Formats: sequence, C-alpha cells, structure tokens
Amino acid sequence: MNEFSNTTEGSQEREMKMTKEEGIHKVSVEENIEEMFLLDSKIAKASPYLLPALETPSELLDFLTKEHQSDTYIFNGEDGLAGYLSLVDTSRENALEVLNIGVDPKFQGKGYGKKMMLFAEEIAKENNRQKMKLVTTENNPAVKFYESLGYGIIGKAGDYYGDGGTGYILLEKNLDVKNGK
Repeated sequence: MNEFSNTTEGSQEREMKMTKEEGIHKVSVEENIEEMFLLDSKIAKASPYLLPALETPSELLDFLTKEHQSDTYIFNGEDGLAGYLSLVDTSRENALEVLNIGVDPKFQGKGYGKKMMLFAEEIAKENNRQKMKLVTTENNPAVKFYESLGYGIIGKAGDYYGDGGTGYILLEKNLDVKNGK
C-alpha cells in the first residue's frame, strides 16, 4: 500500500480500524471492508451511472488494495460514517489520483465531498505532486462538482478499468505546490 506522508489535521499516520470520531481518518481497508462495502453499495444504488459495480466485499478489497494499492480514508460527519476516499499515487505522472470518492446519499449536499477532495489535494501538495486526476463516466452529474473545484476534462479515458466501458472521461487539476494553491 502507498504510504503518503500526511500531516493534515484530522488525519493520522497509522492505519486504524473504523472510528466514530468526526473528520477524515486513514483506515485499513482489510479490517473495515464490510462497512466500506455497505457504504459503497448504498452509493452505487443511488448513482447507477458510476463506475462498474463491485458485487462483493472481496471484489472491493481486491480493487482497492491489489489492483490499485490505494490509501483509503473514511469521512465521519456529525451523524457517523458519511463517505470514503481512495487515493493512488501515480508518481510517474507526478499526480495523485482519486480512485474512489463517495458520500452516503443521506449525507449528500452537506459539503462532505468537497472536504474530501480538498483533503486529497492537501495530501498531493504535501507529497509534491503537481496535479490531481480522476476518471468518471461522462454522464456523471458530479462532473459539474469537479469542475467547480477547478478540474477540467482533458479527454476520453477509453476502457480505463478494463471492463469494456467507453464512456469514461479523465479530469485533471494542476496544483501550485510552491504557493500552496
């Protein structure tokens, strides 16, 4: 698993079991896969236009840890587990990729997605990455959300996930690491 240096307030250096403490926390996917799968399933049901659905906890675990070696964070709001974020360091591109981001449908509209995206950008800056990137479906309503945060569509991503899909787009945001923008 990637080990980003991370001193952002509210995060912890070590991986931990699911916590009830409010904020964003790095977690061990292996130890928390059941809770994460339940949350991922809620998000997938509410958003059928998202990336290919993962049918079992073991598929999600393999996707996050074996296929992509992501670092995963949970977001606890005032009312408990509200979302999660998985990041992949693509150092060859000098970028940090948002592999997965999702907010429980009952917590959407509270700014949690924005908090998680800004958190991801801080991790990228702390690790001197020059850009953020993510792939989503072109019909995903969240594209407007990403654009409001400064991400731009840079092209089609083709069969990005090897699932035969063709409606994927790549979004990127350049980061000014020196000036912290």
